[in-house]
Amino acid sequence: MNILSQIVPGLRDARTPFSVGLIWAITGWLAASLLPSAVWDKTIFADASTQIAKLPTEVIISVAVFFVYVAGILLNAALGAIRALVMFAAGLAGVVIVLVVMLAVARFFLVYVFCALMIVALWALLRWKRLATGTYWSSLEDCLGTVFRVIAGKADQAYAHMRHAYEADSPIFDELVDQELELYFDRNPEFLPDAVAKLSRKALYQTANAVGVTLADVHAIADPHQRQRFQALRNLDDLHLSRRKSADHADDDLRQVLREHLSNSADARRAFARSALDYSELRGILRRRLERAELVLRSEKPDVFMDYDRVRAEGELRAAVGLPVAALLAIAAYKWHLVFHADKSMTPFYWLCGGAILIGVVLHGTGESLIKKSNRMLYISVRTELITIKQDEGFNEGVFVFSERPAGLARTSIARFVVRQATREATERLASRVLPKYAHAYRTTETTNADSESKASALPTTESEPQYDRT
Repeated sequence: MNILSQIVPGLRDARTPFSVGLIWAITGWLAASLLPSAVWDKTIFADASTQIAKLPTEVIISVAVFFVYVAGILLNAALGAIRALVMFAAGLAGVVIVLVVMLAVARFFLVYVFCALMIVALWALLRWKRLATGTYWSSLEDCLGTVFRVIAGKADQAYAHMRHAYEADSPIFDELVDQELELYFDRNPEFLPDAVAKLSRKALYQTANAVGVTLADVHAIADPHQRQRFQALRNLDDLHLSRRKSADHADDDLRQVLREHLSNSADARRAFARSALDYSELRGILRRRLERAELVLRSEKPDVFMDYDRVRAEGELRAAVGLPVAALLAIAAYKWHLVFHADKSMTPFYWLCGGAILIGVVLHGTGESLIKKSNRMLYISVRTELITIKQDEGFNEGVFVFSERPAGLARTSIARFVVRQATREATERLASRVLPKYAHAYRTTETTNADSESKASALPTTESEPQYDRT
């Protein structure tokens, strides 16, 4: 194939759509043979077959090859949309199944939610008693925020796995992004210390947990008079809650530990970038740079480009023919069942259909692995500086910005007022039912205080008014 591609330019690029169109054409021809003969007796089909039979054989073959090639291009282009629709349908089916199960066991689900909330409330109570700081509600808020952050983290991990499965080059591109981050941090050693200094308190503790900082690390460099307070703490979340009302400089020890982790570990630097920085602009710059890598590789290293192009074309071919081969084998199995096995069980046909689907999945999977391998070859060529790509877009600190992620539950003044007012009204209603006499006295006292305040505000002021000269 390498020799033919050199003799006939573009042959390797035309191979995939032609193969896809040809397999789909054979599949359509085999499926058409399953139609009853009465269909072909219709006027439109009879007239078309009569007119086509009058054409020369060379014209028929040429037109058929052309239509096969065009159909292959269209169907190959639609493969991405089909894959997206299949994944969307699978996700929708999963959501529907979850909803059906939740509705079927709604009572048990509500019981589970109630038990989970009770466990969180008990956890907050024990934590508040152990730390002896703040109020119970602040401890409960922090516990709920921890639970939500854990759930959000698990959801992010699941989304990352799905993206890696859908995008063939996503893991390899992430490796290149991490390498570019390391290069940037090496060229700008002051960036990370300055970024740690700019972190807010909530973002600081969230980033420290992501990086892997432990309570023992902070305890090792803490002030001697504060180490006694660490005895009741178990993790960084407890430290965050205990320092909730402290001054900003109280977290200097944690910032120092975080700087040491970032200076000593490349994994910590990557975790810091993922948790605290939004570097989507850097990813866009790298994508635009890699768009020129294939052209540069062809001009500077033609031997390496031939290997890269061969692997990529083979991967695209296998990934593209997976679906039509599965459809062809399934229809062929049904044709075999009608001709040779019509009066017997359908079990062999089901087994053959399962084998056809398995063959299609294997072909598609091997094709995706080859595409991933070719992308790795291209990325390694850029990473090892085998080829040189002009960086016309320089990196600067505008590329890295702090990601605006909620680090906890944010309570506004209006929300606090509404909650306090609703709690007060509920307490008054409960008191009026249980202890009506005390509730009446409480309301009388409140009314008297309100009247006194209004009268006091209506009295004239005792301060002397300024005298103005009227002359």
